[in-house]
Amino acid sequence: SVQYVFEDLALTTTDQFKIVSVNYSLPEPEQKWYPDGMGNNYGENGEITAEGTYDVFFDPAVESEGWFYNCIYVDGMPVPTQYPTEEPTGEAPTYPVMKPIAMLPNVDDVVAEAGIEDTFTVYFKMPDTKSVNWSNDFNELEGINYAGIYWWQGQKDLNPWPGAKMTVVDAEQGIFSANVPYEPDVLTTIIFNNAIDGGTDKTAEVYSAAHQTANLNCQGYEEGDSDSMPEGTPADNFDGCIFIVDPDTLSVNQFSGKDTIDGDWYVYYGNGCYGKYAETSTHFTTVEEMCLNPEHDHGYEHPTETPTEAPTQEPTNPEEPATYYVVGNMNGWQINEAYEMTAVEDGLYTFEMDLTTESQFKVVGVQYGTTRWYPDGMGNNYGENGEITADGTYTVYFRPNADGGDDWFYGCIYAEIIPAGDAILGDVDGDGEATTIDATFCQRYATKVKVPFTDEQMKIGDVDGDGETSVIDATYIQRYATRVAVPYPIGEKIKG
Repeated sequence: SVQYVFEDLALTTTDQFKIVSVNYSLPEPEQKWYPDGMGNNYGENGEITAEGTYDVFFDPAVESEGWFYNCIYVDGMPVPTQYPTEEPTGEAPTYPVMKPIAMLPNVDDVVAEAGIEDTFTVYFKMPDTKSVNWSNDFNELEGINYAGIYWWQGQKDLNPWPGAKMTVVDAEQGIFSANVPYEPDVLTTIIFNNAIDGGTDKTAEVYSAAHQTANLNCQGYEEGDSDSMPEGTPADNFDGCIFIVDPDTLSVNQFSGKDTIDGDWYVYYGNGCYGKYAETSTHFTTVEEMCLNPEHDHGYEHPTETPTEAPTQEPTNPEEPATYYVVGNMNGWQINEAYEMTAVEDGLYTFEMDLTTESQFKVVGVQYGTTRWYPDGMGNNYGENGEITADGTYTVYFRPNADGGDDWFYGCIYAEIIPAGDAILGDVDGDGEATTIDATFCQRYATKVKVPFTDEQMKIGDVDGDGETSVIDATYIQRYATRVAVPYPIGEKIKG
């Protein structure tokens, strides 16, 4: 079997670790932890007997109840007395899908115990509104619903997810803090969550109870980087700043299938008050006047940052529409402009493409820089259960707002084969007639310029029937479109 080694790993008697593999060959990368479940880490039972630098060896082919004595070994450690001498019997142990909130360490304790003194303090207001509420039974401890923080970089990471509990600043207002190691070139991002590991079982109640932000910049703003802090951060990071989520940014993570949310950083004044300007700024007046917390009524109305004169007309496109793409094994599971779907009517998008019985695909929507996969999660692709019964050219239909229930693609995604007799000779773009546009596509295709059609679709441009779509075919289509007589039935349906 294949063995792996990580050399010169500094370990102390309090360190714990696991091995994680990531399979990037799948359309959505998949992780596997050795061992799975919570706890059962190398080091938690005293396996690391002395501080030092060690080589860690790993053999993924070996696995048992005494897992780390077989597949994970740290060079120089004494052989444990509980090394299994016989094949394990009975059922394998099971582990909870979430780490109990009572067992989750406090982030400030973790950082302090690691001996890290150079830190900066960030604040987080855990959302508790009608539209976005992170409080539930799973993150409640002694009457407080906790927020969590996570990072995986720097001299002290917070593995495993969800990291550590934040420190309570104001439980009533949901304000929490965390001392984060100051490592400008190393620890660059953090994630806030509600201190819950939701697991991967979508049917479990805890799965939908877990919430998190997107991966957030923790290095600070320069002047002009963000409207929330137009003068930039007071320090060269977000020391003394608070992160506020924006309910309008709620989206679904394309890999995990879980909700994530974004927002922005503000200067924190204390007592739940936050605003755009530091107290040292010339724009700062009083905390009461600067405070942007909608839950506080200080008697001030903050002016909106809109022109003083109303626009002469309503914007013609006030909202950026989503763009949808077909993504599958035919294009390496990558978003490609050549596979952009077309809106044919309100709520319906289509795309014509060649499919085989081996084809699998999903639809990906992109809006405001955020992607959403239909359906979310791993697998569940159109085609993996034999939906494509024959090779041919298909029209893929997609309704993003349709509710297909468990049979998702029958509600919002389906594909219909295009009979050969429906194709029109010379009509490569499929608009129902052969035009100068089709001639241009054939000209580009023949000269190796990229076109938004497959080779199979471009065969419709082979009007002279010589087996290839060439500049000559483009010329014939051009003549037909300009009402010049041609010796081929351009513009007529192709007989199957």
